[in-house]
Amino acid sequence: MKIVEFIPQLSSGGAERFVVDLANELSKQHTVYLLVSYPLDYNHNFYSSELSSRIKIYSLNKKKGADLIYLIRVYKVLRAIAPDVVHTHVESFMHVALLRWMLPKFVFVHTIHNDALYESGGKVKAFFKRLFFQKGWCKAVTISRASDNSFKDFYHAPSTLIYNGRAPFIERESPGDSLTLIPAKESGYNFISIGHISKTKNHMLLCQAVSNLVKEGAQIDLYMFGRFASAEIVDKIKSLECPNIHLLGEVSNPRLYLGHADVFCMSSIMEGMPISLIEAMSCGLIPICTPVGGIVDMIKDGYNGFLSDDLSLDSYARALRRFLNLNEEERTKIKKNVIESSYLYTIEHCATQYVLLFCGGHR
Repeated sequence: MKIVEFIPQLSSGGAERFVVDLANELSKQHTVYLLVSYPLDYNHNFYSSELSSRIKIYSLNKKKGADLIYLIRVYKVLRAIAPDVVHTHVESFMHVALLRWMLPKFVFVHTIHNDALYESGGKVKAFFKRLFFQKGWCKAVTISRASDNSFKDFYHAPSTLIYNGRAPFIERESPGDSLTLIPAKESGYNFISIGHISKTKNHMLLCQAVSNLVKEGAQIDLYMFGRFASAEIVDKIKSLECPNIHLLGEVSNPRLYLGHADVFCMSSIMEGMPISLIEAMSCGLIPICTPVGGIVDMIKDGYNGFLSDDLSLDSYARALRRFLNLNEEERTKIKKNVIESSYLYTIEHCATQYVLLFCGGHR
């Protein structure tokens, strides 16, 4: 089967991370092509080095805004490949939908990586998506129960729920490299968060909670990895003047650092099914998260992590304290449950579900 995976860019992000893993897994048994809208320059090329040599990648060099020449390139590449399946992500849906009837017949699949309304792209794009989904011209995939419910409420069309997966961790660097950033603690705990510093990720909630706990005497350090997408939020975090909060920026292999932490923190106001959370659980970190999106599918409060009651500072701080109040036996039991739960989110299982959909095995 010839499969095209199509995404605007390969910058650091959950959807991009997922597409690279999925393409690599699918390429073990199928012919896979990766189409990337924007040039593979510094700003759009975080993950291409991790692509399997089995995958042929096309950079279509789209300009910002309307670009007719770009659409002609998309048409020519898809015409030349003549794929059995075109699987789009994020904005690339429209780049295929506009050309759909000019191309040889293929199965058209689009994955919704977040809340359907949030990802709809405005009235015009939402109209096209609704038409394609309702008419059955494009199959929709959602990644969590919250994502699936939002899709059905917004588009009133059928969808297939397939949980995200993550490839197994292969340590390619010396563990000592990561210890320079996250030193081992003789007492207390290392907390870690992974995600671009932005309003959606709500890092101020996490940082304020940690800062308050440190002032109360908690022996914790918070290590934050991710692109500084909002200078304003970064400045606000720094203004807390908490020496136990460490802003470390973007790294290429965050799972290398997860192995030196005890807790994974996520305080987002909106999520699909976070790849970073799947990574953390596979490394045995106990997650402490806000109850949004696919997180509530993954974490059973008190069993394999902790969920705050809501998005308030008091609620999230209580969730952190619940972890800090655990005894060693309780921590060990929850960590065991975390690792066992992570087996549900392998890229192998995820890719199998996609292949079934591509072949018509799902509704």
